[in-house]
Amino acid sequence: MADTEKTYQLKKQLRQLEAYHGSGTELISVYIPAGSQVHEMNGKLREEMSQASNIKSKSTKLNVLGALERIMNHLKVYKKPPANGIAVFAGNVSDNPAKVDIELFAIEPPEPLNIGAYRCDSRFFLEPLQSMIGATDSYGVVVLDGREAIIAIVKGTNITVIKKLNSTAHAKIRKGGQCLAAGTLIVKDDGELMDVEDFSAGSRIIGLDFPKSETRPFYASDFFKTPAKHSIIIRTEKPMCEIRATPYHRFFVLSEHGPKEKFAKDLDKSDRILVSRRVRCAGARVKTGFQPGMRIVLDDEERKKLKDARLGLKLSQAEAAEKAGLSQMVISHLERGTQNQTNGNLRRIYSIYGLGLDEMRLGRKTADLPEYWNEGLARLAGIICGDGTLDGNRIIIYEGHKELAEDYRALIEKTIGVKPSLRSVDKTAQNLQNFVRSGNSIEFPIQGQNGSFAKKCYFEVRIYSLEFADELMRIAPELLSRDRDIPADIPRCEDNVVAAFLSGLYDAEGYMHGDCVDIAMTSRRMMEKVQLLLLRFGILSSFSEKHVQGNRQWYVSISDRESLVHFNQNIGFTRSDKREKLAKSCARKTRQQYSDQVPIDGREVFALAKELGLKTSDFHAASCFFRDEKPLGREAFARNILSVFRKHADSGRGKEIAAYLDRLYRSDFTTAKIKEKIAVQSQEDFYDLTIPVHSNFIANGFVVHNSARRYERLIEEAIEVYYKRIGDSMDNAYLKEEKSFVKGIIVGGPGPAKEFFMKMRPFNYQLKVLGVVDTGYTDEYGIREVLSKSETILAQQEAVKEKILVDRFIKAVVNEGLAVYGEREVREAINSRQAETVLLSEGLTHTTATYRCTSCGVEEKKISRDKPEEAFACQKCNNGQMKLQGKELLLDELSELARGAEIPVEILSTNTVEGAQFLTGFGGIGAFLRYKTR
Repeated sequence: MADTEKTYQLKKQLRQLEAYHGSGTELISVYIPAGSQVHEMNGKLREEMSQASNIKSKSTKLNVLGALERIMNHLKVYKKPPANGIAVFAGNVSDNPAKVDIELFAIEPPEPLNIGAYRCDSRFFLEPLQSMIGATDSYGVVVLDGREAIIAIVKGTNITVIKKLNSTAHAKIRKGGQCLAAGTLIVKDDGELMDVEDFSAGSRIIGLDFPKSETRPFYASDFFKTPAKHSIIIRTEKPMCEIRATPYHRFFVLSEHGPKEKFAKDLDKSDRILVSRRVRCAGARVKTGFQPGMRIVLDDEERKKLKDARLGLKLSQAEAAEKAGLSQMVISHLERGTQNQTNGNLRRIYSIYGLGLDEMRLGRKTADLPEYWNEGLARLAGIICGDGTLDGNRIIIYEGHKELAEDYRALIEKTIGVKPSLRSVDKTAQNLQNFVRSGNSIEFPIQGQNGSFAKKCYFEVRIYSLEFADELMRIAPELLSRDRDIPADIPRCEDNVVAAFLSGLYDAEGYMHGDCVDIAMTSRRMMEKVQLLLLRFGILSSFSEKHVQGNRQWYVSISDRESLVHFNQNIGFTRSDKREKLAKSCARKTRQQYSDQVPIDGREVFALAKELGLKTSDFHAASCFFRDEKPLGREAFARNILSVFRKHADSGRGKEIAAYLDRLYRSDFTTAKIKEKIAVQSQEDFYDLTIPVHSNFIANGFVVHNSARRYERLIEEAIEVYYKRIGDSMDNAYLKEEKSFVKGIIVGGPGPAKEFFMKMRPFNYQLKVLGVVDTGYTDEYGIREVLSKSETILAQQEAVKEKILVDRFIKAVVNEGLAVYGEREVREAINSRQAETVLLSEGLTHTTATYRCTSCGVEEKKISRDKPEEAFACQKCNNGQMKLQGKELLLDELSELARGAEIPVEILSTNTVEGAQFLTGFGGIGAFLRYKTR
């Protein structure tokens, strides 16, 4: 039987099954893939039979039980499934509600089934078989990029991977010119936040491992700068991020076939661009580099010793002070113990008294800073960064809430060993008197100030330690500079230390805004780094300018519930009122996530669902998602989508798809919508780097493509060897006995590697390349993406086949006389065995009706385009009626007649120009002849 006729027969069977409609969910479809165990399906059917007893409708229950029994009896004849598997359908197909007609249909598919399924519905589940229609040819698919290649054979929905190859050469090749603006922040493997222009080749930088959906460090082999006049500012929303790049820098956006690359200039508001939601850094213990000074501190015994020495020399305080070159007040404070003196003054006094000074015994550290950055010092640094200022030899921290001010004072004393003072400042009143109060609360309240705009009092925590201030300016000058910034050491620290710094900063400057945690400062750089630091804890946030009067401000806002929970667990607030508000925001029940959505296009998920035989009704509230009209947050995705796939992970493919979706659900990246693009014109240098394997890195939170400078000759030679290996593997896979057995080859892959491969063409000339397409993947998903993008190419191949056939037929009719057309002529050619090949159109709708006379018994066949008559007068006896005995499609009748004569049949479609021409011009019936008619 010709392949086209097999396809037609399958179509005919499917049309018959598609016409049946059950009165309830009583039509059962069973798919048993090749290589599976029949007894396993029988076991499942027995379970379904036991559950069917719970069906409320008596008629539906009986029909389901009857259908299950028919299927189980039919499967008893099989020890194992046929070579391509088997599909069995059973159910009540009667049109009469009062009559039950349970029929069973078994189909051995033309291609191997890759799905095992049981479905009980009001219609038969036919999609897996319908996808095989027309899939009679084998095609080669080669998917490659610079690092890996997969060679496969595709026939229908069956994909057979022949070989996988890997390359040791550089991952991708394309011209340079894809660069980022100076000031773009990247993350090194130790957590350091660095401007891209300060990077050096040979270091490791954080990027996204697409196969694992996790961020991790990658080796950067190259770094360069490129001058450019044009750039584009890209701003996103949900979450809000910002980056500036040259027009030809590539970003990653979602498509129905997974992430794909797109130039910055081509991005539009319909795109969902990939951004990071978690950055995984190593972190480590980082030394402060603190070098403490020593101060001589005298106790009561030592001061008495000095006084006795002065009196023994019969010197007054004034005379002693004059000899030491000091003021009398210094000697007085020293002997009364009311003020510590400098080391130099003490050395002079001991010298003129003729005493020895034991500096080792009397020496004390000027400040007790830890050797390594710890949580206490990091939190204090965050507080000073937010609310601190340097005033001469002291650091002042301003705070409007007494609870926090008291907490700050305790933290300072515990962390650096310096007891600070706490002052209450009221600049709202005009004539308050200064007063001093001892104890552990407010020590020095300060009076009001004329002209002040203060609406309430505030507190000052004063650290009187010049040594601490000097050390802080040395190890973390960013904290007290005019343009505040995060100290360079902090991002390199362990996560708990980074969290402590953010805790101090948010205590100082953070606040609750509705259900959001916000922080705003005048330092843009500071806020950009805060956004990246939050990613260490899986906290997704938005960064943007805050429109306020006066100095420009930028803010970072945390809004989605999961990120708020992570913030509360890792950072939090110290103030009780803020803690309570944050706890309420974390506890709120919401089913919507706007800033953290699963990074997958709903159309891709729907394609995977159909592959497993699932449909929209199997999912809850998923229609808009499947049409890519509404993305889903992670919670909704897990609840409505992932849970269904997990239930159907009972086959190899089902497990693979469920694992893939679960990986994306837990992924370290998400998507953001393009809010605006702003063109910038200025001559300046732009920067980029090269990641040899994974070809991307995190910049300002975006997942951006790396550069692709041309490589040295050594790399080029390695790539040529890699391409030749692919070509040799193609020859081995697609050629048999020096002849191609695949109809054609389609080449695909991300990036330009496929174009370089096609220029080189390192494969046998007999292999016909049908097309080259772009994909986002190079694995098995890449093969499926190639097929989905090659429907037009494959359809054109079928059209070429029909064009050749019809052109040959027309030529044979007109010039050679070796073809006939028309029902009578073709029937005669079949009966006489003169026909070589019969051509029939799929659009042939004529019916052959058989009639018998009720009087004389004569039989007659009539061909009609419309519905056959039920009866007409007999022309032979003129007494009886010719009554309809049966009817059959003319197409089926002629096909059966040709098969009986062992003559091949080709069924032509009506989807091509040539197929339609054959139907309208030749009536859809024709035949090639073995010899001319005399």
